[in-house]
Amino acid sequence: MKQPLAGGEPRRLPPEARRSRAAVDLAETAELTIVVRSRGPEEEWRTLVEQATRGLPHERRYLTRAELAKQWAASPEDLEAVRKFAASQRLRVVSSDAFRRCVVVSGSLRQFARVFGVELQGVRHPLGTFRTHRGVPHLPAPLLPLVECILGLDTLPAARPHAAAAAGRGGMDRQALLDAYAVPKRLHGKGQCIAIIELGGGVHRSDLRQYFRQLKLAPPKLRIRGIGEVKNNPVPRADIRKFLDGTLSGSDPSLQSQVEWTLETTTDVSIVGTFAPEASILLVLTSGSDQGQYHAVSSVIADTRNDPSVLSCSWGGPEYSQTPALMPALDRWFQAAAVLGMTVCYSSGDMADGTGYVPAPPKRFIIQFPASSPHVLTVGGTTLHPKAGTEIAWHQVRNGELTGSGGGFSTFFPLPPWQRAAGISARQWIPRGAESGKGRAIPDIAAKANMESAYSVIVGGVEAPAGGTSTAAPIWAALAALLNEGTKSRLGLLHAPLYDGTLAPGLRDIVKGNTGQFHACKGWDACTGWGSPKGETLVRLLRG
Repeated sequence: MKQPLAGGEPRRLPPEARRSRAAVDLAETAELTIVVRSRGPEEEWRTLVEQATRGLPHERRYLTRAELAKQWAASPEDLEAVRKFAASQRLRVVSSDAFRRCVVVSGSLRQFARVFGVELQGVRHPLGTFRTHRGVPHLPAPLLPLVECILGLDTLPAARPHAAAAAGRGGMDRQALLDAYAVPKRLHGKGQCIAIIELGGGVHRSDLRQYFRQLKLAPPKLRIRGIGEVKNNPVPRADIRKFLDGTLSGSDPSLQSQVEWTLETTTDVSIVGTFAPEASILLVLTSGSDQGQYHAVSSVIADTRNDPSVLSCSWGGPEYSQTPALMPALDRWFQAAAVLGMTVCYSSGDMADGTGYVPAPPKRFIIQFPASSPHVLTVGGTTLHPKAGTEIAWHQVRNGELTGSGGGFSTFFPLPPWQRAAGISARQWIPRGAESGKGRAIPDIAAKANMESAYSVIVGGVEAPAGGTSTAAPIWAALAALLNEGTKSRLGLLHAPLYDGTLAPGLRDIVKGNTGQFHACKGWDACTGWGSPKGETLVRLLRG
């Protein structure tokens, strides 16, 4: 007899999506990803993560990928049990991966509905027609302990880019930015690989050549890898230019989304190469679905060829609209990254105090995932004017909408011990009567997000100011690579020395500005975390 899979509830549809009256084509062929448990005991895994994240990086002992695979991959027996079940249901096994703990199966939607006991439904979304499901997937009782989740019954995009760009000249003053954050002049990212994941679009290599030529730098070594059928597919330059000057037709949200992803991708690669010009860059392109995110993140962390030491992502979506099964599945991989000594950076989002997601009362303070994971370094935004030497919390109105450094408290992840020990509590920040999570607080740190003053990239062959917290995340990702080089170690997860005060002298505490309800203050705040970097001091502190 089949029983429900824990955590398999369907996602709550985002406000912009509506269930479609049109029936799903059950004859359509699709793929599902069945995520399998790790072979190791859960209690031992928690101990391993704790040991790999406490103290300073040079005091830790990280695992190699071979050690992680030997002890914590899926067992051959579990994978075989899932494959046998798939075959018994006439599903085709597409792939099976022990390290990434998943079995990908193919079949018709009619088969999936029958095998897993769900009703598949169409969803109308501004970006197209997708599907979701009603009911929780069911599996035979012997398989329930083996399977963590099933991804692919829902195909809705779960995240948006955090980049902001507009026409005009920003004038990238690279040296002013390096000086503002005291980036060590002797460090350039040599020997480091920084991975970047994007959920659409792509990059015109000619834009990168033009950009780095203006900076009098060689373009970084860039490898591009697509997940599944996704390829490097930047939108035409003409559409980018129309978007920047405001003449792109609003009748095609899908095209506008791809323009935004192209801007995001170009900005991320440009900024990483600006701060760490000798680091190699692995650009991974995938779909915005749950499956796309899972395979992109797990493939980066499993990558022995490129051996990325840092992962930078500048996208996310509100916690309330995520598939419940996806959040713990990705968080497990972020834990694996920490065990390997990899630093994972996510932008905190551009919705300021988060009350703009749901305009109806009462006030709701909402944050984004994956930024809310306790095992990523979440980067907020500042308004930095390098030559003037001023830096405050980022908060501005663009096109009539409030944007600013995303911050607040998770409804899904509990308050981590290192934040509790630092005296951080939602009660200090959320007004009475308002709805908010009480868990993991974000952001952890911050960097420049404002579009004015010394910040621009080349997109579509034209210069455009860039901003948003998606410009702040790659700054910290590049800095992490420089710190790896400077300390001759791997930073991994920085939260322990960040929250116990060890790294305080290496951070500029942002004490002015606000993001709506939240105001910057001495110490940690929900606008800019612990502040922006002082690179040279961080190198010294991390050496111990």
